[in-house]
Amino acid sequence: MRSLFLLSILALLLEPLAAQKKKRPPRKPAPPKNPELAHYYINLKSSPRAPQAEAIPTRLPLQLQPGDQIAFIGSGLLDNARHY
Repeated sequence: MRSLFLLSILALLLEPLAAQKKKRPPRKPAPPKNPELAHYYINLKSSPRAPQAEAIPTRLPLQLQPGDQIAFIGSGLLDNARHY
């Protein structure tokens, strides 16, 4: 009986804390969509794709000429290595 009394008192004390939550102001409505800007819209399905490139046969060691460009593609290990 005493525990029931204590629980009811505790519930009365905690209720005002729940009521003190910050009230967020209402969000502004989204601006209307401009139909003139619709042709600039790009999403995953309609975005342009780069053409598939053919693989170039190579031999090691590479014989590079001045002006040749190299791109290392992978897991980001080389990009993260510059931080150490």
